[in-house]
This record gives sequence, structure tokens and C-alpha cells, in this order.
Amino acid sequence: MFKELKGKRLLVLGGTAWADIIFAFAKENDIQLVTTGKNPNKMFNEYYYVDSTDHEGMKKLIIEKNIDGVYVGSHEGVIRQATQYLAELGLPCYCTLNQWDTLMNKRSFKSLCQRFNIPVAAKYDWSPTNLCEVKYPVIVKPADGCASVGIKICNNEDELLEGYKLAYENSSTHEVLVEQLVNNSGMDVFFQITNSEIEFLLIGDKYPVQLAEGAGSVAGIRVLPSIYTDDFRLRFEEKIKNMFSSLKLKQGLIWMEVFHDGDSYYFNEVGYRPNGSLTIIGIDYLCGINTVAADIYYALTGKGKDREFSSLILKEHSSGKSKVCEYWIAVKPGKIGKIEGIDVLNKDKNILASFPKYDVGSVVPHTDGFAQNFCVIHFGYDNSSEMMRIINSIRDTVKVYDENGNDMIIHKAQDFIDNVISENG
Repeated sequence: MFKELKGKRLLVLGGTAWADIIFAFAKENDIQLVTTGKNPNKMFNEYYYVDSTDHEGMKKLIIEKNIDGVYVGSHEGVIRQATQYLAELGLPCYCTLNQWDTLMNKRSFKSLCQRFNIPVAAKYDWSPTNLCEVKYPVIVKPADGCASVGIKICNNEDELLEGYKLAYENSSTHEVLVEQLVNNSGMDVFFQITNSEIEFLLIGDKYPVQLAEGAGSVAGIRVLPSIYTDDFRLRFEEKIKNMFSSLKLKQGLIWMEVFHDGDSYYFNEVGYRPNGSLTIIGIDYLCGINTVAADIYYALTGKGKDREFSSLILKEHSSGKSKVCEYWIAVKPGKIGKIEGIDVLNKDKNILASFPKYDVGSVVPHTDGFAQNFCVIHFGYDNSSEMMRIINSIRDTVKVYDENGNDMIIHKAQDFIDNVISENG
């Protein structure tokens, strides 16, 4: 227990996907948890119906309920608003509004990369009113988008017009990017910032899948650490640190999506928050940093701390494996009628964590994007045979059915699995 946290009141605005982790840390340190929102999480003993993006409402709530700090989780819309009202109240926030906007807007982030000689994909200043020459295929996306929403791969002008409209409608600022499509076999690169010190953590090779033809790619499998780690660090680590230092970042987990195409790398976007695949598990397992605890500690004290917290991984599952795999299960849109196998699977000592996003009765939207990912399962392994055994166990054990008993899982092709194993076994 950290004595300086005892009795503190923490307002939690995000992180529902890993709520059990937040609850465990709060219990360990006698922290009182509070939440709010239009539809607040009833798992919390204390909750209020105040929109977390309502500046005046939030300031009033924080003052009236004697809140000591605010944990903002991973919802981008909430984080942007929280940076503003927390600054007005003088409460700790890991980033400023200017830092957030510079990094989260894909156009401004790529301009920042270019200032530090960090490569990005070629872009086109194309719009329905500016029909410049384009070399197909291209990818169209909202400049302020996330979760693979509003993204389309286009092979001709008709598709480009359709993709532009889709991206425009899914951008709160109506800002659209048209870029040359590069090989989207990619990686996510993670850094931890503590008291302005920027530390390289690890790289995960990401093997994407498309849930529908022409849709943007979503996570299928991520493997940590990357087979390209040494080459990437040699070429880019110092440039990246200099780039982040120029923004005077103080605290938090930050990661970048990078596409890898032969000998070339293309930096695509950045996330200054926990990522949707919850690589917080792999970071804890391989690097020894509990980033959830670090974020909560900073929110309540305004001070940075990284490696002094208890692990996210149960001791009986800390099997000393050299690699970690994040395996995503995607499902078809519809209402979930039955879920089987998660509890059975979790008894395997190599399973580090599993995070289902939906329960029985939940309606999975038709987005062809991240929202159709039902669950991410993290496991440790050492070699190809062990990796294959666990993947087969996941595929054989976890079942998701709709109300009529139909299989909802979008099954990964065997050649996709074979390719991942051959590269990472």
C-alpha cells in the first residue's frame, strides 16, 4: 500500500474494459472510486449522471464530491475535454490540450514526424472539389478518427468519392486524409514517460485482418516483442525521443502505429493513452511496468512513478515465457445470445488475461471495424508449437452465438495463422 494514496477519492472516466484492474489497485491502496457519465458504470458503488464532456457540470461535480484526482482511461473524446477542465481546477492531468491536439490529429502528427525526419506515407490534397491526380490504391480516413471507423481502401475514383464521404461523415472536424496505401503489416511502438523521462518499452508486430472487403484493417494478432526491434531502435529511437521531448510531455503511456514494407517504415498515427488491444498486459509481463497503477498514482499525486507497483498478472500465470501474443476474436454484427469457454480457457497457466468487450444480450454494431472485436486474449509462449497449441485451444474453446444459435465468430483463415506462427514461432 502507498500511504499517500490512502483515503483519496478518484473519479474514473474511462477504463471500463479493465475495470477489475482499477478495482484491485483501489482496494490495495484504500482508494475510494467514483464514476460518472450519461450511463455510468453500475459496478462502482458511487456514481453520478453527469456527462463527462460537460465542462461546467464536471467542475461542479469534482468540487462538490471532494475529488482528489481523475483517471481518464482511453476514450479520446473524454480525454480531450478533461485536459481542459482539469487544468482549470488545477488537478493533475498527464497531458495538456495543446499536446493532445498536436498528437491526435493525424495530419498534425505527420507534420511533426516530418520535422524530425521520421517517414510517413505520401498524401494527396484530393477532395471532391480538388480532383488532383491520384495513384491508386489509396486509403481514406478521418484526420481525427479512431478505432478504424470511417476508413476505406479505394482503387478508383468512384470508390474514392464514396470513401471521402464516409471519412467526412465520421470526422468531428470534417477533416479527411487521402494517402498512398502501403503494406499495412505493421507494428505498434510503446514508450513510457515518467517525470519527463522517455523510456522505450517494446514493439509489437501487428497482423491485421479485414472484416469486410474494402474496409480498414483491425487487429487480428499482435506479437511482442517484434522481430524488427533491433533494426527499428537503431534507426528511429533517438529521433522519436527528440520529437516527444519537443512537446515537453511529462507522463503516461504513448504508442505509435507504424507500417513496415520491406526495408521501409511509415509512421501512421499515435495514441497517448492505453491502446484498444490492452497491451498494458504485455508491457507489465515483459517490462515490469503496471501502467494503470502509474496513471492512477499520477492522477492522485501529480508525481510520476513506474516500477514500484504490484503486477497485473496473477502469480500462478507468471510462467516466465519470453513472448506474448494478443489474439483478437472478432464477431459478426448482431445480438449475442450465448458465450462459452472464456472461464475454461483462463485456467490455462499461459493465459495472462482475457478482456471480453460484450456480454450476453449485447448488440454488436455493424462497423467492419474495431467495434466488432469481441475479446482480446493475452498469452505467453516460447516457441511455435506452444503458440499453435494455445491458438488452437482458443479457437476450439471460445464460442459466441446469436439469439438463434448461429455462430457469430469471424474465423481467421488458416494461412493467416500459419503466417504469424512461421514468422514468430
